[in-house]
Amino acid sequence: MGSYNSTSLGDHAILEGIARLVGAGTEHVSLVVFSREPTATMRMLQLPARVLPSSPLRATSRCVDENQPAKSPFEEKGACDPPEAELLLPYWRPRLWWWLRPTYRACRLLARDIRVVAHLGFWHRVWTELHNSDVLLIGGGNLLMDFVRSWPIYPLVYVVLAKLARVPVVFFAVGAGPVATRRGRAYLRIACRLADRVLLRDEESMSVAQGVLQSPADKTLLSADPAVCLRSKKRTDAGRCWRRPMIAMTVVPYCYAGLWPSQDTSAYSCYVRSMAHVCDCVIKRLGGEVTLFATNYPKDLIAARDVYYQASCQSQITVLEERHTVAGIVDLLSSSDILIGTRLHSLVLSLVSNTPFLGISYQPKVASFCRRIGLERYVIPLSKDGGCCTEQVLTLVGTLLGEDREIRAHLRSQLRELRNSARAGLDSVMELIHGASGT
Repeated sequence: MGSYNSTSLGDHAILEGIARLVGAGTEHVSLVVFSREPTATMRMLQLPARVLPSSPLRATSRCVDENQPAKSPFEEKGACDPPEAELLLPYWRPRLWWWLRPTYRACRLLARDIRVVAHLGFWHRVWTELHNSDVLLIGGGNLLMDFVRSWPIYPLVYVVLAKLARVPVVFFAVGAGPVATRRGRAYLRIACRLADRVLLRDEESMSVAQGVLQSPADKTLLSADPAVCLRSKKRTDAGRCWRRPMIAMTVVPYCYAGLWPSQDTSAYSCYVRSMAHVCDCVIKRLGGEVTLFATNYPKDLIAARDVYYQASCQSQITVLEERHTVAGIVDLLSSSDILIGTRLHSLVLSLVSNTPFLGISYQPKVASFCRRIGLERYVIPLSKDGGCCTEQVLTLVGTLLGEDREIRAHLRSQLRELRNSARAGLDSVMELIHGASGT
């Protein structure tokens, strides 16, 4: 079970990594996937599995439709205000809404949680599937968080159903944080305490799980992102010494209205201009060619097009408009010299492809991953207004090009270590299964 949907290629890279890790499709292992959009998951998954819906509520194409700030009822046009109150309303409206907004949003989310839990027939079918399973793996990205406000109810419900079905439940190599609300902390704390294992993908997530979520230390372990278990084709480096550097790049709709939990038009504009300036400088000063692609389709494509139209060197920039598979992204990165990546799993797939990368840290998980593999110097933080230091980007890209052989060797060694860590996490799951079955 995870947050699998029709847009996020990163979540499906994790799912495919889990499937390969556990040996799905063999005579001993069958996989049942709970997905928010089963049709999309069946289309994107390259391994045999049975895919079922994970939520009783219909998935929407918007990223966080239910989490957008509600419009103040005091701002509605045509409100029937008493004439004698007209002079007082401009003073009281913003102050009253400032006090009411937290309560309004909390009640709105609790009402949605009740709507989710109230579909008893759906949850009985999920319980039946769990009852016939050996283990429930909750994986698929940064799941111990409330950045998406509607999410925390789902891990809690699945953990409770698994315990009622007497099935071991494991948070499998997930990320943790940020957890900013009392509701999110309460739900995720209960889920972590009830789970039989909590496997985290980096040290920062471990500290969040043990500190904020109070996950018991004896069942909280460090693992690795299952996507590292994917395979790539053999690199061919012939001709790289004379041709123009090929730079792959991912961008996100940072603070874009309707596609980001927080909306800020000026921050999005600043972000787009900053990324366009990076493209122009890479092309002019380093003689490179830039390929923009989306790992979250089509949301990232909106930002990619805006970056393209803001750039001045459009003839050396290519925007890949089509939806890619996980294997297609791996092939693209294998044929590139460098990735400038914002999405976390563009970096993970670049590691799998043995392609050096520079991370743009729009969330802590990007810096955490780079720190885990000893490449923390190749991370550029994204400021709150959406900007980043272009000169620092150029310096680090130049270093990556100049130390190409050494960095690729470092990536290979780190990939081996992460794969060993992922297999160790699977071994702990197998011990749990054998202990539950008494064998």
